[in-house]
Amino acid sequence: MKSILAAIALIALSMPSWAQTPCNKPATTILIVRHAEKPGDADSVSTVGEWRAKALAHVVAPTGVKAIYHSDRRRYAITAAPVATALSLKPSIYPAKYAAGLVERIFKVIYGCTLLLV
Repeated sequence: MKSILAAIALIALSMPSWAQTPCNKPATTILIVRHAEKPGDADSVSTVGEWRAKALAHVVAPTGVKAIYHSDRRRYAITAAPVATALSLKPSIYPAKYAAGLVERIFKVIYGCTLLLV
């Protein structure tokens, strides 16, 4: 196994620089977080989850987030709410089963910015 990894690394390092095409599109940064802690099976967040959602706002605020997306479940909305309030943004809601469509939308419509996906 180690010899296979070493061979792959050697091949990758020996490739000429012209083989790497530069990207001329702006970078899209996606911050992905799971919903905050929930109490048992309820579609909500616990007291600890509320605290963690507020802490998330402090972490995410300086990153330059321009859009917030969360699924249609209540616990995801509660997790995203403090960030949305801190940044004066209205979160976009997507059906949980629409994940593939959301990824397509991100890279076709809102590429080139930083967004939060809960």
